[in-house]
Amino acid sequence: MSIPLHWLDLRRIAALIAAGDLSARQVVEDCLARIARLQPRLNAFITIFADEALAEADRADALRRQNGRLGPLHGVPIGVKDIFAIAGQRMTAGMPSRAQQICTETATVIRRLQQAGAIVIGTQNVAEGVFGEYLAPYGPPVNPWRADLWPGASSGGSAVAVSAALGYGAIGSDTGGSIRMPSAVNGVTGLKPTWGRVSRYGVFELAGTLDHIGPIARNAADAALLYDVIAGPDPLDPTSLAGPVTPLSAALGQGVAGLTIGLDPAWIEEGVAPEVSATIHAAARVLQEQGAILRPVSLPALPDVVDIWYDICASQTARVHAENFARHSETYSAALSAIIRHGQTQPEANRKRAQDRRTAYSASLIAALSQVDLVAIPVLPFAPPSLAQTQNMDRSLIDALHRFTCPFTLSGAPCITFPGGQTAKGLPLAVQLVATPLAEDRLVRAAHAFQTMAAQHPPLASN
Repeated sequence: MSIPLHWLDLRRIAALIAAGDLSARQVVEDCLARIARLQPRLNAFITIFADEALAEADRADALRRQNGRLGPLHGVPIGVKDIFAIAGQRMTAGMPSRAQQICTETATVIRRLQQAGAIVIGTQNVAEGVFGEYLAPYGPPVNPWRADLWPGASSGGSAVAVSAALGYGAIGSDTGGSIRMPSAVNGVTGLKPTWGRVSRYGVFELAGTLDHIGPIARNAADAALLYDVIAGPDPLDPTSLAGPVTPLSAALGQGVAGLTIGLDPAWIEEGVAPEVSATIHAAARVLQEQGAILRPVSLPALPDVVDIWYDICASQTARVHAENFARHSETYSAALSAIIRHGQTQPEANRKRAQDRRTAYSASLIAALSQVDLVAIPVLPFAPPSLAQTQNMDRSLIDALHRFTCPFTLSGAPCITFPGGQTAKGLPLAVQLVATPLAEDRLVRAAHAFQTMAAQHPPLASN
């Protein structure tokens, strides 16, 4: 095979296993060998399930020889952020106090992956408590594009793993941008579904009304397949949305002819690096050439959107950590301690004000999104930042990082981010598309249409 196994996309590897051209054991062994080679440098995983994965691969191969197939991910190695419960395995959530915490149940998302035939290869590095900092004994993941670049938080390990081909996809979470920012800086595709579209049962919580679960993949087609497997109502999660899920994979070939794409100059130009603005406009033109209609749109501004997000997140985070923080506060970082203490001490009137403003802003934002089929905006207003910049974050950097992500966690609207180009130094630049709730099909149609026309980045130096 001219292309190494690890660079084949999820759909291709699944098809080869289904046809018997590859065995699941071959694929898992290849994946584990690559992880063994690159994990010491990239630190993408917290726990690797080598023996378990090989045993699952053998069972998958035995079933296939009997003309059986569990589902569309049969025999395919997938990683998951270390916040999903897997019975008998530890789940750390990146927290020192949970280093030996063994789960007694399995998250709904994991069960759905397994029912579809996926082999969970390991749990991936996550910032402490799904919030901000990577702590010892786990340490930070390393961006495979360049070691001095920010890997993103808190799904950084998952995005690093997908970017470096340490598996064929991953499942992460996004509370303030944690699928989209790591995907952007690692040059991969991340889908944040509508809030409640994917079950949160068995998932470590940061802030329940903000937490979104979604896939990180090499392209939109792979993200769509992962979404199709994990999305849908769950009686174990009362906040999951009712009603059947229309498979996104069915939308991939529909193209973008007739779709209206909104462009707001204030969101694309103001305070945005020229190379990022140019990337958004160039992606819009690629879609226009395929029949999409570009249209001006005006999205509502909320200058203190990060403050509102922080107040809401803080009150919910404080409840999640109440018992553990009382017992193990000395193990917590300054950042996570600060948001917990803010949540513990902020007046009830402050919490209510933040929630009221969230409700009003979300309504106005969704009304604006409803004027078009999609809106194209940045993920970050600049190229991937360096580690040095993010290790000493001031308020202006925090606001800049969350400027284009927090509005859509507050509103629950779905988003997809994907590579749209590169800087003059060859670093990835991302595009973010946003739609109204439950319009994920439009997102994958457009992202897939772009990716079939635009050149994707070549294999990284880590190949």
